[in-house]
Parts: sequence; structure tokens; C-alpha cells
Amino acid sequence: MHELGKDRTMTPEPQDPGASLDALHCDVLRQIASLPEIKSVIEVGSYKGVSTRALFEATGVDWVQLYELDPLPELIAVVEEFGGCESDIITKPFWEDPQPASLIFIDGDHGVGALKDTLMAVLMEIPVIVMHDSQLKEGWGSRAAVEVLKASGRTWVEDAKPRVGMRTDRGLFVSVNDDKSAGPVAEIIHIFAALP
Repeated sequence: MHELGKDRTMTPEPQDPGASLDALHCDVLRQIASLPEIKSVIEVGSYKGVSTRALFEATGVDWVQLYELDPLPELIAVVEEFGGCESDIITKPFWEDPQPASLIFIDGDHGVGALKDTLMAVLMEIPVIVMHDSQLKEGWGSRAAVEVLKASGRTWVEDAKPRVGMRTDRGLFVSVNDDKSAGPVAEIIHIFAALP
């Protein structure tokens, strides 16, 4: 595990009460998706599209594949807003219809679905796996998935630091397959080290 630094290069924004992913972790997700090695992104679960917007705003991403069982109108509006980026919304679980990608962001079902999605991503050797709610007490599947990733031999880093007005204590976890993407490991650790 890598320790998080104290460099305050990012300023947290107030939490949007309708979002499950806070602004600080959205910025981390956007920065990771903007790394040169990341060209294709899968997002599992999106709620109202806050994280989807961050992925679409990432530079260099050619397409974003969304897995959302019941897409809300707010999510559909975000997808339509970014019509220049190739994307689809698939209304079944990722583990039932997996696709290859450079990065997968898992923030859907926090029960057994999170574990199945993570196992599929590891089996497919997706280079960068990002998981939200890695410390969610009710999300036993997401916590079990994090333990699988920690035991997989992949490099990992996590931020679950409580911050006033934010939900960052729920956790953002990143796992990188060093064999598939040696380049982004140092950059991802640097992004986490810059968190306040």
C-alpha cells in the first residue's frame, strides 16, 4: 500500500447532495481517466451521472461504456450532452456482458454484484480498476471485492479520509495491473498523494 501525502494541490468543493461521488473523488477519477494510457472506460453504476460527467471530461478517452440497470433521466441527459464521445448504456450487469477497456469504474451494486464485477475485471486483466465505496459498511460485496484486489498482487492505493461536508470516508480504491500498464502506476500514486 502507498501512503497518502499531505500536499494540498486540490481544493475540495462542497458536496452535491444528489451525488454519491463527492467532487474531490470525481476530480481524482477525471485525472486518472485523463492519463495517456487510458483510451476506453467502462462505468458500472452511475446514478445521476456525476461520475459519468467526470469520465466524459477526461482528455484522451475515446469511448465510455455505461452499465446501468435503470438509467435515470439525469444520466441520459449527461450522455446526450457529451454526444461527441462514443458511448452506450447497457442495462444488464457488467459480469453478464463484459467488454474490454483500459479502465473500469465500479460504483453500482455494492453487494454480490460488486464482487462479480471486480472478479470479471481481474479475469479480463483490465489494467486500471477504480472502485467507489470501498469502505461502505453496508456494501459487503464492495469491501470483499477490495480484499480480492489487495490479494491479487496488483498495485493499489485507497483514499478513505473523512473530510468536512464530503463523503470521502466511503472510500475510493484504485488497483493497477503492473503487467498491463506500468506507466500509470506512478501517476496514479502522485494523484492520490496530492489529496488534501
